[in-house]
Amino acid sequence: MWSSFTLELKVLVMSICLIQSIQCLKTVEIPFTRMNDPNSRFVASMQISVGSPPQQVMAIFDTGSSDLWVPQLNSRLCKDRLATCTDSNSKNSSVSGAFDTGKSTTFNANRSPFEATYANGVEIQGTFMSESVTVGNTSVSNNTMGLGQTGKLTSPLIAILGVGPSSSEASVLANNAKPYTNFPENLKAQGLTKSLAYSVYLNDFRSPTGSVVFGGMDTAKFTGPMQMVPLVGQKLFNSSDFIVPWTSFSFSADRNAKPTAIGGNNFPPVLVDTGNPSLSFPAKILDQIGPAIKVQTLQDGTKALKCSSGDSGAKFNFEFQTAKVEVPLSMIFIPLMKNGAPMTDKSGSSLCTLPLEPIDSNVASFGAPMLSAVYTVFDLENKELGMAQAKLNESATNIQEFQPASPSKGAAKRPRAQSARFRQK
Repeated sequence: MWSSFTLELKVLVMSICLIQSIQCLKTVEIPFTRMNDPNSRFVASMQISVGSPPQQVMAIFDTGSSDLWVPQLNSRLCKDRLATCTDSNSKNSSVSGAFDTGKSTTFNANRSPFEATYANGVEIQGTFMSESVTVGNTSVSNNTMGLGQTGKLTSPLIAILGVGPSSSEASVLANNAKPYTNFPENLKAQGLTKSLAYSVYLNDFRSPTGSVVFGGMDTAKFTGPMQMVPLVGQKLFNSSDFIVPWTSFSFSADRNAKPTAIGGNNFPPVLVDTGNPSLSFPAKILDQIGPAIKVQTLQDGTKALKCSSGDSGAKFNFEFQTAKVEVPLSMIFIPLMKNGAPMTDKSGSSLCTLPLEPIDSNVASFGAPMLSAVYTVFDLENKELGMAQAKLNESATNIQEFQPASPSKGAAKRPRAQSARFRQK
């Protein structure tokens, strides 16, 4: 949370930029907020404020969908047993909040129906609306967004800030509707950013810090080069989602161990999805991971391994063409509990599990657990995704703006995330 001094200083800097015509950066930074809920360990969430005056709502930051929606206060959706709209119906989860349309002076109703369905089985129905949204220190007006009123929940209710391509909006996929200007596009349309590109620093989920920068990236938060990989969804599936080629996968038992290859040489493409709290593998690859990392199967079927097995530097190694990243097992361990106490094996060692699951699809899906170890650039304009090894728990900052590329013969003038032409903040 920003202190009043920090906020006043930012406002002062913005005022100086306007008065003295200083060319300030067109970036919007939003901090992530960790949810105080053991069942939401790998959820990329943030606080957003909706309406005037602003009403605070917790939202999942989701690169795997493209719509922003919030639940309507006192709706049937907010009365569901899994709703977390208020203190009264969030007994087992953190309060995520809801939007009271009657208390906002900028609320503009839209009778068009809004429907969205997600991979975990959640279904949301309601109507579209136009409303102002405040993220970090930035207010964004006239956002087309959903107002959730009914639905089917399979997990605690949380609003979603979908930041994928507008061509993947729910109404486009379901009804072939014309895409509307979604949140990332609205930031650019209102002059708050210069590009449809943003960078994500989820950071270690055991740490309270992390952020997304729309319109730029923080070069202090990663090491090595930012490797850009072309998206392949359009070519393979007629999809503009963040799907990249997956070219290699291995496991290293400790810092000095020779990697053990997993999965052979034929890997499916991967959807890179901050809204996925798991690493979703095809079953044939998932079956090979267990023996490689020496998991044991408990009586209830839970896959477990000693929590201490990550202390020696055990890690997964991923390659996506030129992008190579490592994910330490210790970062993604989930302690196993029974009756409120840590589970142990016969030797008394604490047991953990990993957020791995099978997926019945021709596309794998790597979510927040992997991305917690990676600094990632999502470039909607150039249809690329960039990856570099994240510097964990890094407090230094060096935000640089994505600049328009120099126009060349036959090429459009587009912002390019891999360009060295940045302005420093």
